[in-house]
Amino acid sequence: MKKIELEIIHLQSTGTGVHYVLILQEKSGFRKMPIVIGENEAHSIAIVLNNVTPPRPLTHDLMINTLKALGIDIKEVIISKIENNIFYAELVCVQKNTGVTVRIDSRTSDAIALAVRVNAKIYTYENVLSELWNTFFDQTSKFEDEKQKIINEIKELERKLKKAVREER
Repeated sequence: MKKIELEIIHLQSTGTGVHYVLILQEKSGFRKMPIVIGENEAHSIAIVLNNVTPPRPLTHDLMINTLKALGIDIKEVIISKIENNIFYAELVCVQKNTGVTVRIDSRTSDAIALAVRVNAKIYTYENVLSELWNTFFDQTSKFEDEKQKIINEIKELERKLKKAVREER
């Protein structure tokens, strides 16, 4: 499967204070991948993006420190699939001593929080990005169809109203 490199282009609150939207974009293209994440993960990512050093290690820092102590590097993060509007990710790790590669299932937000700490690249597969975009355009198309139906109904009501006024009914 063809891998597509992604980059973080935006992180923003949804206004609820509970959820945030992390927007990734293909590095050599225009397609975007919006992912809703929790407040803790958003803050953990934002700290790194804004070059803030907390006084004590956060959970994601602890994980990185533990992996380093065990001789394991995070090579990359892959957003591997979407099921029921849930993104799935894997950490691709390499043990330094043996060169063995291991894939570890992860929540996407946690994987990205770890990736930004070690400058690991973030990828998705072409089929995942295509599926996301096709779903978006299908939903947009359905919305446009519904919108057009409503516009047509309003125009018909306006036509009938004008006729009723003209006929003084």
